[in-house]
Amino acid sequence: MAKPGLNLSYIFLFDPTRLISDEVRERFNNVHKYRLENFTDLNEVTQSLKKVPRGRKYARICIYVMNGGLAGDNEKKDIDEFYSRIKQIDPEMNVICLVNNRETEKKSGFPPSCIAVQNNDNAILRITNHILGIISKENLERKYLSAKRSVQTLILFILFTIALAIASYFLFPQYFG
Repeated sequence: MAKPGLNLSYIFLFDPTRLISDEVRERFNNVHKYRLENFTDLNEVTQSLKKVPRGRKYARICIYVMNGGLAGDNEKKDIDEFYSRIKQIDPEMNVICLVNNRETEKKSGFPPSCIAVQNNDNAILRITNHILGIISKENLERKYLSAKRSVQTLILFILFTIALAIASYFLFPQYFG
């Protein structure tokens, strides 16, 4: 298992038909970087999401594989329902949906943290690229915040040094004269 304190990426795969779960597990099999969980029941997904640690230290991604044979409007409705249910539990969760209909993928009514991918030959590659992109974005945000904190600390140290020099100038003028 992964050591505590590492920047794990939690990937939740809700695949009722087990369509892509083996291929995704094969691509993200490094237990020190990723924690991948497969689910076939939506209630299991929501229970597991409630147990995941929150915070910027962890990238959290949920993949939703649509059942085959749904019409475009029903697909969009199911995605919206799934998305709202996930966002109630974790507002910072990123959602990737594997859809059957190309028209559903092209619709622009999805929120920014919900990505639709059409189920075709290169769907696994596209899902992998989206997951890695989300993880990279989270890592860059963490590094940006860390660098920002370091610069703030440096500025505070410089201001403290200047204030100390000014105070010592007025308290001990014999040394500056």
